Amino acid sequence: MCACRSRCRVPGRSDESFALVGGQVFMLGGFEDSGDFCKDVFVLNAETLVWQKWEVKGEAPSACRGQTLTAHHDKDIYLFGGRGPGTDGALASSGELHKLSIAKMKWKVPLYLGIPPARRHGHSAFVSHSHLCVFGGRNEEQELNDLKVMKLINPSERQPVMKEILSEFGLQGVSVQRDFVAVRDEALKMIHSAFDLLHREFQKLDRCKAELANATWAFQREREAHRLHKQQQKEELQEMMEKHRSKNQAWLRARAEENDRERRELCSLREEVLREQERLKAEQSLVQTRSRHLLSILQQFKGL
Repeated sequence: MCACRSRCRVPGRSDESFALVGGQVFMLGGFEDSGDFCKDVFVLNAETLVWQKWEVKGEAPSACRGQTLTAHHDKDIYLFGGRGPGTDGALASSGELHKLSIAKMKWKVPLYLGIPPARRHGHSAFVSHSHLCVFGGRNEEQELNDLKVMKLINPSERQPVMKEILSEFGLQGVSVQRDFVAVRDEALKMIHSAFDLLHREFQKLDRCKAELANATWAFQREREAHRLHKQQQKEELQEMMEKHRSKNQAWLRARAEENDRERRELCSLREEVLREQERLKAEQSLVQTRSRHLLSILQQFKGL
């Protein structure tokens, strides 16, 4: 470990992170007034109140702000997330996890089990029973309200954990002394096989989706044709009803006119019959009168 034991002046910055390990306060990251992002490590001795800048070996995390520093067993500090300039120079949130080994003063990339949290900054983190818990924060797309848990793996636990992971892939009976390259190649081969199977299943799913889309389109087209046919039938029925209604109305008007004409003719005929009856009655009366007159003349002749 190489550390500056002289008093150091810490440049002013904001949005940095702190972690307390024993009697020392570790500070990392932040954003300076000049616009630069920081990634150097400063340590404050809580007894002497002296700042020291420590040089750390290994591949340091990118300069950022809004990350979390979480101490674990007073020997390691875990850094997660943050926001800083990306490879293209644009500001972006990070989802990287780094471990600072205090004994070796070296940055490492730790192993863990669990689903990696989404990129974020401005979040909170804590360690509970060798599990690193990350909550909240935000990134360029959304504000987060989830809790992600990662089981931290110590170096002494790597071989048993790897054996357990490989056994889940079907690599039973893997020896811890076996060549890791062969095991890795075999695991990668099985992973590629699994991805090929997934790819084929996704292709089948895509075909099913395409068939469903075609069937849906055909059904919609058939339904539209049925609707148009039904509408046409309805219009034809309505037109036929209108035509029959017009014909019926014309026939009824003709029949009504014919009935009126026949009724008028019957009335005229009745009047004529009545006049004829009156004429016949008058002639009958005249005949009767003449008959009586002739009878009286005949009686007069008989008396002579």
